[in-house]
Amino acid sequence: MWRPFAFGDVKIIVGDLTQEYTELKEFEAGGLVGTGDVQAAANLVAYFEKVGFLGFNRSADVVYGNRLPGEIYGRNLICIGGQDANEATKEMFARIDHTLEGDAYEIRDATGSGPYELVREQPDSQGVSAVTFDYGVLIKTRNPEDAARQVLIIAGCSGYGTWAGAKLACSEEFIRDPRVSPGRPIECLYSVDVINGVPQKPQLLDVRPLLPTARGYPRGEHQSDGIHDVPSPSSSPGPAPRLDPQSGCAGQALGAPGRRMGFP
Repeated sequence: MWRPFAFGDVKIIVGDLTQEYTELKEFEAGGLVGTGDVQAAANLVAYFEKVGFLGFNRSADVVYGNRLPGEIYGRNLICIGGQDANEATKEMFARIDHTLEGDAYEIRDATGSGPYELVREQPDSQGVSAVTFDYGVLIKTRNPEDAARQVLIIAGCSGYGTWAGAKLACSEEFIRDPRVSPGRPIECLYSVDVINGVPQKPQLLDVRPLLPTARGYPRGEHQSDGIHDVPSPSSSPGPAPRLDPQSGCAGQALGAPGRRMGFP
């Protein structure tokens, strides 16, 4: 799951709610980040520290979606939150193959299932309806700007679903799932109970293989044997990059440094 991220720094991108909900700028001109997104980013950084990812000239920096330099899209990216709040998530969804798509309040499925919507309890005396059940999407694939880099998208219907997605991505059960552990591009649908404002253990509902999308490989216009991608003649002027068969990543073999660190 995580071994393909072992080369290069990781940028954890959280959204700014004032991008979509501009009226919030009157409340906080500097921008607002949802609690679930902050918790998700914190969980990921703590996990990277635990498994020894940080150091060795590597870092995992948290950056904000409304302050992204253009060159950042060629890095290892983790996009936290849906398209309504995170511009990087919106950009990546437009550039990668996928059938599941997370946005505000629902998960859409291009295969015809769903939509999957969060569940709220009955409003209290003040008219507030707490979320009790949520869904989310986790997508891991090659960065469309650089085939040697990775993109991970974690997006819930609400911040609770996003927070749960980070928990899922760091769980040993998920990492060792035979559909996940080879490190190939995947998309996942999961659900989670929310109790007193805290997401519980997420439940993995579906894992689907994805066609990796890289710069120069237009969506839907490349061939795949499930391990190596071979661009069609019309979609690439040169030879396909050399790929690691376990991770689906271009360039040098990625397994050894990850194994030395115990990186899954």
